[in-house]
Amino acid sequence: MSASSSTTSVWRNAVWGVGWGLVLAVILAITASLVYLTASIGAPAVGLPFGQLMLVYLGGGLLGGLVVGLLRPLTRSHLGAALVGVMAAVPIGVGVRLLRYGLAPWADKDTWTLAIFALALGGVVGWRYRTIFGRPS
Repeated sequence: MSASSSTTSVWRNAVWGVGWGLVLAVILAITASLVYLTASIGAPAVGLPFGQLMLVYLGGGLLGGLVVGLLRPLTRSHLGAALVGVMAAVPIGVGVRLLRYGLAPWADKDTWTLAIFALALGGVVGWRYRTIFGRPS
C-alpha cells in the first residue's frame, strides 16, 4: 500500500466518521428538541440552555465521529470497537461537563465521571457498533 493510498484511506475513514457522527447528532438534537417542546408545554423547565445543548450534540457528533473514523481500522474486533467507542465518548463527555459547569476548574470527580461515562456508554456502543455494522471497509 502506497503512502498516497494510505492517506486517502485515512481521509475517507475520517469523512465517513464525521458523517455518521453528524447523523447521530441530528437524531439526538431532534429528540432533545421534542423533549424541550414537551417540557415547555406542561412541565417545569428542563434546566439546560437549549442552544448550548444543541452545540454539545453537534460538536460531540463531529469530534466523536472523527475519532471513530480515524480509528476505524481498530473496529475489526469487538474489543477494538469497544475501545474506539470509549475514546469517542470522551469528547462528548467533556462537552456535557462544559455545559453543566462551564470552565470551572477540573476536579477528581470530573475525571471519574468522564471515565465511567466513556466506559459504560462508549464501550457498549462500540461493541454494538461492531455487532451491527460488522467488519469495517
